[in-house]
Amino acid sequence: MNTPIKAITAALGFMLCAISPSTHAEFPTDVQFSTAGNGVYNVTGINEFDWQSSGDLVVVNALPVPAIASGNTVTTFAQWVGLASIGNTVIVNVHGHARLNAMLAPDGGNISPNTLSKNGATCDAGSGCFEVTAAFSGEESATLIAPGIIQFTTLTGSYKFYFDDTPDSNVGNTDSNPPGPVNNNFIDGIAFLEGTLVGVSGLFQQGVGGNNLIRNTVDSYNTQYIEADPAGAGVSLSNTTFDTLITLIGTFDASVPDGDPIGKTPYVVLPLDLVLKADANSEFSAIEVTEEGCRMTGGGVDGKGEITLAKLATAISTGGNRYTFGGQIGAPTASQPQPFGEWTHHQQKGPQGDFVLHLGTASAPAETKVVTVTCVDPVNCQPARPAPFKQLDFTGIGAFKNVQSGPLKNDPLVVPGKGGTLHFVRVHFEDLGEPGAGGKQVSNPICETIHQIGALVGDPTTDATAAQICTNCADVYTIEIHATSDPASPVIYSVGGFIDGGNIQLHPPIK
Repeated sequence: MNTPIKAITAALGFMLCAISPSTHAEFPTDVQFSTAGNGVYNVTGINEFDWQSSGDLVVVNALPVPAIASGNTVTTFAQWVGLASIGNTVIVNVHGHARLNAMLAPDGGNISPNTLSKNGATCDAGSGCFEVTAAFSGEESATLIAPGIIQFTTLTGSYKFYFDDTPDSNVGNTDSNPPGPVNNNFIDGIAFLEGTLVGVSGLFQQGVGGNNLIRNTVDSYNTQYIEADPAGAGVSLSNTTFDTLITLIGTFDASVPDGDPIGKTPYVVLPLDLVLKADANSEFSAIEVTEEGCRMTGGGVDGKGEITLAKLATAISTGGNRYTFGGQIGAPTASQPQPFGEWTHHQQKGPQGDFVLHLGTASAPAETKVVTVTCVDPVNCQPARPAPFKQLDFTGIGAFKNVQSGPLKNDPLVVPGKGGTLHFVRVHFEDLGEPGAGGKQVSNPICETIHQIGALVGDPTTDATAAQICTNCADVYTIEIHATSDPASPVIYSVGGFIDGGNIQLHPPIK
């Protein structure tokens, strides 16, 4: 176990705690691993994945949306760092990848097999080598809280763990074919576990470094490679973490060269991008599940902010808002009257300004929670994954983490932060498609013409109209926030529609 990282995180007070227990709460779990990928677990009692420290974390200099620094509009991270005042927030794209260095027991002992490659080329056994790598890509927000110190606030994106029986993940060796990079060796092999980045906490000091804790859902995993230990009926992996120490790259440290791709969505590193050294450990959580109901994991981004014939009754904002969202809901819905779930919505720019609302998360007030989860339309659309449902609605009680700008900033009914106001939230999801290249949802103009968001469209296998509606439509996300915790109170914020990027996954029951 990487004790120094744990100690630093705890001292700074940003360690995420477990979700408050409910009927089916998540719980920490060891995992077991099959190095042959055949479901025979020859490494058991794994408490942590210890990722190798190297220069494998990149902050993209070009900002996804312009930021404000001391009243000035800036378009790069470097500009923002040079001009930012206390309270200014910036949104950046981040990419990272890592190679597994060790599998650790609960006492911190190394229980890795001698066939695990720790250098991306060879292993102690001399033959039969394999490697495990991880990669992620996301969009992160950070706020300047003191001179030269930024606090990580929100993160949305996705990640994967890979198994490769031909180690080849040397930094700087991208296995690319001219004329340019088409892939990198940290994302080849079998993707045996994948999920969504749903939250981040921590600090970074300019010129020094820092730490963060990234909380992730597990959206799917291959039980031929990994399973909870001990495996039991009705138990499923639900979450992972990246507990990371971030430092500047030293003279002799490995680093990703300019022009190399990095991250789950391969991004070519540019000379002005910030490349950092990351030393991360991952722990796992599981949850008891039943055959009832459905559950949702995912996250994404939308830059249109449009509601088209939405199930939500009132559309306060009809366009121009950019927002990200992520979390997990209803794992399982059988845990009524207190369903499990956590959700973060970050309104980033546009007519409704800049704010973060969260509920059920470890960093949210204890009063926030998921109240109801409803699964509807028991037929999935193609090309979405097979599932008994394709739409999910949830209601809950949320709180504003912060309100930086916009009409809610001066609303007397909205008080952010600890001890602030509570608000009724209603969210609607539709799992209609899968993202294409770059994590972008596939666009089909006909969807916005004939698809009524929130409507039950029938069985796409027998209904020609339903099948047409479900062809290559992007996933749907809509949210409304009320003035108080009373569902009858006025709606003060409402956005939604077909999302631009990311992925919403409705999962079949786990037996």
